Amino acid sequence: LHPMMSVSFDREEKLISISAPDPEKQIYDYIYIQFESDGSPEKLKELETAISRHMLAVQCSFKDQSSILDKLEEIKNRLSEQQNLSEEDVIEWQQLCDWLKKDNFSFFGYCSFSRKNQSPTKPLNSKNLPDWEF
Repeated sequence: LHPMMSVSFDREEKLISISAPDPEKQIYDYIYIQFESDGSPEKLKELETAISRHMLAVQCSFKDQSSILDKLEEIKNRLSEQQNLSEEDVIEWQQLCDWLKKDNFSFFGYCSFSRKNQSPTKPLNSKNLPDWEF
C-alpha cells in the first residue's frame, strides 16, 4: 500500500485534517510494508535497521527540499554569468532548472564543487580539466 493524502497541522504541529491529495496543500504518503520470513532474529534486526536508516535519509531529504530548490534557483540565476555558454544554452539550462523545480525530479541532496585553479576564459575539454575540491 502507498496512499497519498493531504495533511494539515496547526501551529503546534497537531493534526487538523487528512484529505484527498490537494496540490495546494502539503502531500504526504504512507507506506505500509508487510512480509513473512523464517529468517533469524539477527537478519530481521539487520533488515529493520537498514529500513530505518533509509527512511531517515528520505525524511532528511524531504526537510532539505526547500534549501535544495533555493540552490537550484541560484544556479539558474547564475547561468547567465557563464562566459562559455551561448545565450541559447543558457536559456535551455534555465528551462531545465524550471522543469526540475516543478516536481519532475526528486532531489536527495547536492554536492558543491569548486575549482582550485580558476580560468574562466578557457573552455573545459579533456586536456585541461581543472583540479577539483570536494
